[in-house]
Amino acid sequence: MTEANKRHITKNQNWVLMLKGIYRRFTEQKAVITIKPQQDFCLMITIKDPTGTLNVYNETIQKLDAFQFWHNSLNISSRVIVRA
Repeated sequence: MTEANKRHITKNQNWVLMLKGIYRRFTEQKAVITIKPQQDFCLMITIKDPTGTLNVYNETIQKLDAFQFWHNSLNISSRVIVRA
């Protein structure tokens, strides 16, 4: 949560995410006649404690498992090569 948005939540409040698919008008008009529009999607988020004092990663993974969310962890590494 960015500093600007922290004013919208309280200490005991959970966060939520809502996604809504929208389609072009042509697709919606065609759906009335022949198909039900659908779209696969992928959501990528980064979870970290900016203070570095809490292990939020492990708790988040446990909660995702407990509520049967399908998820994968991505190992990302950055290597910068500077040539003089």
